[in-house]
Amino acid sequence: MVAVQGGGEALLVQLPPWNLETHVGDLVETATVHAVEHTTWIGFSLGGRLVAELALREPGLVDRLVLLEPVLQLPPEDGLAAAERERHEETYASAEEAVAVLAAAIGFSTPRAYLVEEAAQHLTEAGDGRLRFRYSESAAMAAWGEMARARAARPSALALPSDGDAKELPFSGDAS
Repeated sequence: MVAVQGGGEALLVQLPPWNLETHVGDLVETATVHAVEHTTWIGFSLGGRLVAELALREPGLVDRLVLLEPVLQLPPEDGLAAAERERHEETYASAEEAVAVLAAAIGFSTPRAYLVEEAAQHLTEAGDGRLRFRYSESAAMAAWGEMARARAARPSALALPSDGDAKELPFSGDAS
């Protein structure tokens, strides 16, 4: 089983290109290095889009997908608004302030201890002595644009009943 979260650590990479093809290529390379084949991939947020793209590009690597709040296609106006927000560096006077902002953005369903751990791992000193989260704003802006790209064509699903006769089923959900 492989879990992919498309944010945070993925956005620490400083050198472009920052596109779906590159991120999926990185997944393929990682799977190859670790001899991963026919496994379950779990994707959260942008990671959901990445593992869905992986399933289309390299079906031999994928046995099952588990998508948790996947961003399969973000409305372009939402992608633009999010990218515009990335243009303005957000800094914090303290780790406590950063945790409060995270809690408000993510929602209080996330245990506070996780947010404190996230802040401890990823806060770094900004040039003015305040704190900022360590990631590339440029990569984040590109990621918002990639999430607004049209999805790849949806494959059909195969149902394998106990009698062994495979039946092709269309994917449910919207037709776009």
